Amino acid sequence: MKFLNSIIYVYIFLFGRHVFAKFNVILFKIIIKSLGYNNYGSYNYTGEKNFVKILEKYRVRLCLDIGANVGDYSKMLLKLTNAKVIALEPNKFSFKILKKIRLRNKKRFTCLNVAASDKKKKGYLYYGTNTSELASIMQNTNKLNFIDGKNSNKMKIQLSTLDEIFLKNKDKFKNLDFIKIDTEGHEIEVLKGSKKIIKILKPKFLQIEFNTHQLLRSITLQDYKKLLRNYNVFRLLPFGRKLLSVNVNKPEDNIFHLSNIVFIRKDINFKDE
Repeated sequence: MKFLNSIIYVYIFLFGRHVFAKFNVILFKIIIKSLGYNNYGSYNYTGEKNFVKILEKYRVRLCLDIGANVGDYSKMLLKLTNAKVIALEPNKFSFKILKKIRLRNKKRFTCLNVAASDKKKKGYLYYGTNTSELASIMQNTNKLNFIDGKNSNKMKIQLSTLDEIFLKNKDKFKNLDFIKIDTEGHEIEVLKGSKKIIKILKPKFLQIEFNTHQLLRSITLQDYKKLLRNYNVFRLLPFGRKLLSVNVNKPEDNIFHLSNIVFIRKDINFKDE
């Protein structure tokens, strides 16, 4: 530690100056990207493809794809696992594409034109292009730099809780092993509306997207952990075949840049693969 502290001291003495600020920001962005932040791109690059292969090792039987968009993640689950997939997507344009996937995979794929939330109600989806991956229920997403005012359109949508959907379709939801939630800032509401389904069905794995949306809402990983007390927390690494263990109480694990967080049920004999 003394040697490390000496290196840090020398670096700060030399580079901790205004003239090197831009250089330090670039270095910072490179470092956090290697730790799984700003982690977007192909599923191979983000590590999600390898993660789905891990899911198959644990013989997942049913997966929920919440915020499925045009179904790319669902198609990966269908291709790389033997699981059935239920996809939820409120965008009427994206849902039309999901129905085409349904026609090709009638035995394994189901899609519902609804948004998962913490209450059953009518609401609005704010979007740019018709099938934009950045569409969100959050009204103030235009404040985010990477959206930059593009979510200028809105459509009326139906919201419901996963618990209510589950109670109406118990036979379809049995053997639930994996829930993936990518709802552009609405993830906490999805989990709040899923308390019964998580308590009763005890899915082995959950994946959420943690991004700048949470900064706007003052939500940290601690808030998710409170809802998922019986789960250990990990982060996907780019190109990663292993998951990085996360301590939700550490600031370096609560950086508000896009990361894919995985919750794994504590009683599962999961090795940090």
